[in-house]
This record gives sequence, C-alpha cells and structure tokens, in this order.
Amino acid sequence: MRFPLRSKALPRSRPRLLPSSLRSRILRKEFEPDELERLVHETLEWRRQTQPYPALDDTYDHLVRAIDSRYPGLIQWPSKWLWNRSAGFLQAVAILYVSLTEYMLITGTPLPTNGGSGPFSGEIYDWVIEGEIVSFRPGQFEREPTRPGECDYLPQGMMKGAAITDHYWALEYGRGSVISMWPSTLFGSLLVDCNVKNLGELMSTAAAQQVRNLLRPHAVPGWSNWMGNQQCNPLSTVEAWDLSDLRSTVQRAKRGRHQVRAYGARHSWSRLVPTDGSLVDMTRLRRSLKVDPDAGTVQVQAGMDLEGLTATAYHAGLAVPSPTVATSFTVGGMVATGSHGTGMHTQTFSDAVVGMTIVNADGEVVELAEDDPDLPAARVALGSLGLIHDVTFKCPPAMNVRAIDRKCPIEETIDDLPNLVRAHHAVMLMWYPYTDVAWLKLWDPTDDPEHYGWLERRKTQWSQLLFEGVLGFMGEKLVMRFAPFLTPALMNEVIALTPQRERVVSAADAYHFQYVYPKCWDSSWSVPLEDAPEAWRAFRETIEEFRERDSFPVNLVVASRFVAKSTSLLSPDFGRDSCYIEATTLEGTKDAAVFYRAIEEVMLSRFDARPHWGKVFYDTPRIRERCLTQIEQFEAVRKRWDPEGRFLNEFLAELFGVDPLSPTGP
Repeated sequence: MRFPLRSKALPRSRPRLLPSSLRSRILRKEFEPDELERLVHETLEWRRQTQPYPALDDTYDHLVRAIDSRYPGLIQWPSKWLWNRSAGFLQAVAILYVSLTEYMLITGTPLPTNGGSGPFSGEIYDWVIEGEIVSFRPGQFEREPTRPGECDYLPQGMMKGAAITDHYWALEYGRGSVISMWPSTLFGSLLVDCNVKNLGELMSTAAAQQVRNLLRPHAVPGWSNWMGNQQCNPLSTVEAWDLSDLRSTVQRAKRGRHQVRAYGARHSWSRLVPTDGSLVDMTRLRRSLKVDPDAGTVQVQAGMDLEGLTATAYHAGLAVPSPTVATSFTVGGMVATGSHGTGMHTQTFSDAVVGMTIVNADGEVVELAEDDPDLPAARVALGSLGLIHDVTFKCPPAMNVRAIDRKCPIEETIDDLPNLVRAHHAVMLMWYPYTDVAWLKLWDPTDDPEHYGWLERRKTQWSQLLFEGVLGFMGEKLVMRFAPFLTPALMNEVIALTPQRERVVSAADAYHFQYVYPKCWDSSWSVPLEDAPEAWRAFRETIEEFRERDSFPVNLVVASRFVAKSTSLLSPDFGRDSCYIEATTLEGTKDAAVFYRAIEEVMLSRFDARPHWGKVFYDTPRIRERCLTQIEQFEAVRKRWDPEGRFLNEFLAELFGVDPLSPTGP
C-alpha cells in the first residue's frame, strides 16, 4: 500500500522567535519517505533473488547499508536491541536515528501482539519487512492488512487499532514532533512493564542522538572533519564493510596511481585525513571478532568505537588499557594517533596492541603478531602503512577503583605533580582558567564492592546532558560571543559548582566520566614528566598574558594526563614518562588560533615537547626536526611497506620529508 500524499494550506506568516539558521538546524529533515520506500523494495527484491534465502539479520544489514549509502553518516548501526512498550505493543527496537523532528528504528517481534497507535503530532511510516500488521479505524468494519514491501501509514492526529502477526519485523520512520511521541513509550514502560532500566537506556540513547544530530553540522561538499577545519574533495569515498572492501579499494588506487586515506569518527583536528585520492570510511567495520578471557586478549575491527570495545572487554571480565575519557572515538583512529588515558602503570592505548591485520600498498593482507619487529612502527603509524582491518589488545582484568574528586590550590598541585602521579594508580588534573583552584581526579584499585549503581549512573548521564550539554554549553556560548570579559567569572562559578566526592566504581565508569563532548578546539602537548610543573606554569603564564590584553581564548578547561614511556616509534611519549597538557576551548572563540600558535611556540622553544598527532598544531617542519630520530627509524619501515607513498597525503609527506604520490585520477 502506498502512503497517501497530502497537500497542506500555507500557514499565515508569524514572527519567528529563533534566528533562521538555528531554526533551520532544529527543524531540518534529512530523510524522504519515498526514498526510504524505494530502498525497502530494493532490499526485498534482493532477498527474493538471493540463494540461499537470506536470514533476517542479513536482510536488515543489506537495508541499513543501502540507507547509509543514500544518507551517509546519519544512521547509527549496529545499534543495541532494547524493549519498547508503546501503545500496548511490546516489541524489540534498534534505534538508527533520532532528532527533534525525525526518528528511524528497526522494530518487531517473533510473537503475535496487538494494541493501538496515535494520535501523535507527527506521522509514522512502517514498512513491513517480514510478517503482517492488520489495522482498522473507527467505522471501518473490515481489517486492513499490510504485508512485506507495503507501508502501514499513520497520519498526524489519527489513531488506529492494530494486531501484529507472529514474526513481524519492519523499518519504522516518524517525522514531526518526536518528543510528543515519547509519552506512549514512557507510560508503557513505567506502568505496564515497570522496567526502569530498559526505559533509561532507551531514553538516554534517544536523547544522546538528538543532541548529536542537533549539533551536527550541515553537510558540505566532499569530506570534512567534525569541526569543519579540515576538508577535501576526494576522487571517491568508499564505505568499507569487510576486508574485501579494503583490498579492492587499495587495488583500484594502485591501478589508478592515487592515494588512499582512512577516517573514522572524524574527530582529528590535524591534517591527517585530507587527500585528493580515495577516502575510506571505516565506521562500519565495528564487529568484535574474538575474545579470549584466559589470554586476556580482545580482537575487534578498527571501526569499533571505544564504547563498544569497553563493553566487549567488560563482559569478558577485562578492562581496556589506557582508555580516553570520551568513548566516541574509533579504535583504528586511537591506535594510529597514539591516543591515551592516564596513569603511570600504563602506556598509550596503542602500546596495548599485540596483533594487527593490515591491508598493505599492494592490497595484500598482512597479519602482525606481538613478536613482529614491525609492530612498534605499525602501532602508531598515522595511517601511513596501510588500512587497519582489526586490532588485538592485551587487556588486564577488570577492577574497581576508589575514585576521589577533590579541589586543591593550583600552585601547590603543580609543584607536587611528579610525586602525586607516582603515588596513585591514575591521576587527572583539570584547571578552569582564571581560577586558583585545581580539580583532581584520583583513582586507586580496591577490592571493595562497587557503590555506583545503575540509577546513579543514569542520573550522572542525564545531568551532564542537561547541565553541561545544554545549559552549560548555551551559557558558555553566550558569554563567549557577547561578553567574553565574563569568562573568568563563569570559570569561577563552574569550579565552585564542581563536586568533591569519594566512591567505589568500576574502572570503566571512573575513566569514562565525560558523557558530553561539545564541539571545541583542543591542542595537546607531551613533555617529560619532570618538566610538568614548569610546563604548567608556562601554560598559565601564556593564558594570563592574553587576559592582560582583554582576550580570553581558553573557556573550557586545561587538563593533564600522565603516561608511562612508550615503545611505539611515533608515539609522543616514546622513550620517556610523559605529562600531556591540553587546552580546550569552544568553537568560535575569539583569538583561539592566536593562543594555540603562541602556546606551540612556548612548548617547542622552552621544552622537549611533542604534539598529540590528532590535535591542533601548526609548525610541521619544526616538529619533524624535534622528532627526527623517531621519524628516521619509522621511515625505514614505512618505505618497505609503501615505497610509492600510496598512504601518504600532503601533511605526512611534509612530516616524513618525502614527495607524495601525485594522484592522476581513477
């Protein structure tokens, strides 16, 4: 059944309370029902013609690939399966997309059920993939069946009764006021199922996607990173779903003599990704391949994000070594850039790698084991050795930690940094600029049971989403744009509201305490641990120099994490215990770029500083000179792997001191 097209009378013009740019961002719609119906029909036709007959999960995989190909980067898949009790129906759902004006999910049940639906301040389309839904409206004496390939359409403001046959599965898409559709789910879960945990997961997943899609920038031609400061127009963009996709992409690039670069979550601020050749989207390579609790190893595909890796390890009784605070970054990107957590007991995230599968410049699959002499180069290779398909990590047993949050005078804390980081299992130092107080997070292993329950975890997530992600973000944006001179007052208010507490939590909960990651600039420098106090003073002095000129370029936080010396050749903390100092500031902050150039000059001229490869830095020739010994050792390996520079781009060619491969087209 085709859904009807309806014409609407134009409303009378009314004064608009929101700027047109903000209004268009909030009210924009990304998907077209006609196009989604076409993709459903194509998928079902593929299913009919494929032998052996595809299973339902393969069918959904095919459909989701088609949707993502048509609307790249919008949907989230795989998605966790959850319960949804709405309008009497109890179904399993996997959320693909949620914004303020649209949602899309996979829904169904292997058992028959019945209920009703509507009225809503929006319209709903259910394309049946398998099974049948039978509905009726008041005054309708005959039932109205909807079968595979057909759409059960619910117009805005209308209500229907319905029954679902056994083994019913569908793609559901809704548009309109999405928030107005939530009460049906809320009341069903609370009053019928009494399943608060599932409801919390469902609503937090939906809310997180709403914030993500509200803040997501409009699409630009070609490719851009999440901040929009790095862009390119590649010859082609390939979405990799398996190893064969990686191999064929490299082989085509070899025949066409052009370059290949990979990208994941697009969070890097530096020039790592842009290319005139082929770009490979790795985010669909996110399966867990092998978990060995006895050996303490976890093997996952490179496109899996840190949240997925953490969950995979946790279920096996293991912990992810040296994890970053935020969890949206992909495994491959974190490994390639030498990303890290904190604690002198551990090295970078990359140093936990004991195996890798890489597609080299000839399109061949190379497997590196723990004892392979090339592994120290491959661990942090900036994507220059090949396309990483999967990574195997050595993981310690999961543990609980005693997490202490406390505030201390910043000067005393800086003076005591080397002793402090060696006295605790893990330390993170944060300082809100223009204040005289440090916020310390201290973590030490304990055998005590966890005190951080599910409800408290959800409360923390929701409060961060509301106060940091919405109210705090909006408040800082207003100050930044209209009254930057109020930044010191705002920072003092933030540290005053920052809680001091002590509790026992899992290591995963302790390290991943940040659920909201606003769009910001971030520059991070690694210095030898013994230089940490002096480097911190240099950061503070530089910020104060800008303040004296009535400039406030840092309006989020200056933070430090501490990492043991690395054995990965291009790691910023190769061969030395290190302190990373990073300064973050909101997108659009006046003089931010001027400040980052100034602090780079201070770090390079006064300290043996090395940049985090994924963050903001400028002087590539000077950085090459600083890291020349490491680069020369790395180059001996890279030239064997990629003598033609297949995986280089302009930035890497400058860093390694070679000529990039000139793309000649496909």
